[in-house]
Amino acid sequence: MRQGNYKIVRRANKEAWQLFDLSQDIGESNDLAAAKPDVLQSLMARFSNWQKSIENDPKRSVSLR
Repeated sequence: MRQGNYKIVRRANKEAWQLFDLSQDIGESNDLAAAKPDVLQSLMARFSNWQKSIENDPKRSVSLR
C-alpha cells in the first residue's frame, strides 16, 4: 500500500510490515518501520480497512482470508 511518498510491504501474511520513503529510497533498502511507527500504523490501518471492504464485497468470489 502506498500513501504519498510512503509505502508498506510485507512478503507474506505472517511477516512484519516494512515501511519505505520512496522519495528518499527508491530501491526500498532502508526499512523505516521502527523509526516511524505512526506512519506505519496509519498505512496498516488503511490496508486493513481496504482488505475488509474486499472481503465483504458480495460481488467477489475469492476470499482473502
